[in-house]
Amino acid sequence: LVDDAQQLLEKAGDSGASDVEVRNLQNIIDSVKGADPVALAISQYKQSEATSDLAHLVNLLERDNRGDRYYLYCRELFDRTSQESDAIRVCNAASSLGRFSELHQFLSDRMDIVKRSQELQAHWAWSLFRKGDLFGAHEQVAQLKQSKSQQPALKTLEINLSIFGGDWESLSIFVEDSWNS
Repeated sequence: LVDDAQQLLEKAGDSGASDVEVRNLQNIIDSVKGADPVALAISQYKQSEATSDLAHLVNLLERDNRGDRYYLYCRELFDRTSQESDAIRVCNAASSLGRFSELHQFLSDRMDIVKRSQELQAHWAWSLFRKGDLFGAHEQVAQLKQSKSQQPALKTLEINLSIFGGDWESLSIFVEDSWNS
């Protein structure tokens, strides 16, 4: 079956199919043969420098959780698209890698997009907390709660804010709620 696909691809290349199409199909065939799909996607992106190839590479790296490379390619994709979803990927990658100062700088440079996204606002609240701005983090959490945000990390952040702020009364409420559920 793979050999048949390879023969058909060669015929397609001879009959005028675009280089991009031939390369995409060749990568599919090569990955079926056992080649590393991430390496193939990196190679294809470096050849084409197309945003669609970069997005495909980021998707593959996200599935395989490939750390630093994932973060760098996410940044590059965001720089090209300025999409909220790509900004969230950058933040998730930076956070999982412990690149908190880079995360803080990334968000503070893009407050316009942060204001439009509850997920980015949650990252901003955590970033403020990590920088030691407990008041700013608390305000951000209050804004998110006011907008009825369902961010799962908010409760953890609220608990941390209560502990680090010495607010034992609000911490007891969390403990009681947890006990009752």
